[in-house]
Amino acid sequence: MDSKIETRVIVAVTEPNKVKIEFQYPNGGDWVRASDGKTTWDYRALTHEYTAKPATAYDINMINGTRLSAYERIAEEVQSAKLVRSESLSTGGRNVACYVLEVQYPPRNGTSGDLAVATPQPTTYWIDKAKYIVLQESTGSESKSSKNTRTTRFDVASINEPVPDTLFVFDPPRGAKLAQAK
Repeated sequence: MDSKIETRVIVAVTEPNKVKIEFQYPNGGDWVRASDGKTTWDYRALTHEYTAKPATAYDINMINGTRLSAYERIAEEVQSAKLVRSESLSTGGRNVACYVLEVQYPPRNGTSGDLAVATPQPTTYWIDKAKYIVLQESTGSESKSSKNTRTTRFDVASINEPVPDTLFVFDPPRGAKLAQAK
């Protein structure tokens, strides 16, 4: 049985202490963390609740739990890499010329070459030719009975460009309830 999961991710960071991370899951609702450096808000669409608490250094470090942190180590442990093609990727309402690279990494914990266990497939990256930024990643695993694919696409990706302060302030959706922060 094949499965395909696409998750929309929005990440913005302005040092030293402003961050917004938003995951839009196809079946699990949205999750948002926004911090303007003074207040940090967390919102979960499934419960339609949000929290607000004083910002901490931990809030900016949430970036380390996203796919973005993995791109700092993209070349580590590469077994093989090849330029597969060049193509235009439609993302964020525009077409972007990309290099398409296929990279093979070693099996991670819990995977092996045994067909009873999922075997990692090559990871494919679409890299903006002008900015050299990953715009899309597709990776997965395959076993005797199934093939799973995860695709991550960045509609907007930029580095060292201004970001409006309003992006880091959370505006609760209508009807969302303020819950006690843990």
